[in-house]
Amino acid sequence: AAIARINPFMYGLLGALGVLVALMLGGIVNQLATVLVYIGVAIFLALGLDPIVAFLERKLPRPAAVAIVVAGVVLAFAGIILAIVPILVEQVANLIENGPQMVKDIMASDWFKDLNAQFGSTFEDAANGVLSFLQDPGNLADIGGGVFAVGAGIAGGFTGVTIVLILTLYFMASLRSMKSVAARFVPAYQRDTFSGLLDDVSGAVGRYVIGQAS
Repeated sequence: AAIARINPFMYGLLGALGVLVALMLGGIVNQLATVLVYIGVAIFLALGLDPIVAFLERKLPRPAAVAIVVAGVVLAFAGIILAIVPILVEQVANLIENGPQMVKDIMASDWFKDLNAQFGSTFEDAANGVLSFLQDPGNLADIGGGVFAVGAGIAGGFTGVTIVLILTLYFMASLRSMKSVAARFVPAYQRDTFSGLLDDVSGAVGRYVIGQAS
């Protein structure tokens, strides 16, 4: 009878502990979500760049081939940033500087006057509202704050890209050892088949990534 009384309590206690452990693991995974995404993207890129590394490896040692591929990726990323950021900054500055005059030019145009004559002062009121917004220093400060927030987001993205590149470098350098470690979890009589399938899958992923990049 004593055992029958204790068992429900023990089951309940173990169940509560299980729920607490599950919640704790869920919280840990949630906090590490960004890191896990970085790792997943890095593995995907490492698999995608591995065919290029394998091609260069025919003439160079693997470390040199990995370094060349990573340098090419970094240069491509830097080229994209250098091509986009100056234009973005220039256009935002032009919008802030020339915005009021652009609105005035539109209001002085013949087609705007025709629309305003047909539909009343609706368009003129809207244009005046835009003009007042652009001429208000407080609103310009808000726009500047938004631009700053976007810049902070870009900086955070740059940090993430840097982390992904470092992880990609590590995964490319140790991709073969990672495959061999994964094969150890398979029974010995299936390791050759598993290794072949793993190579086929990684090759297919690599060709897909190269195709998408192209």
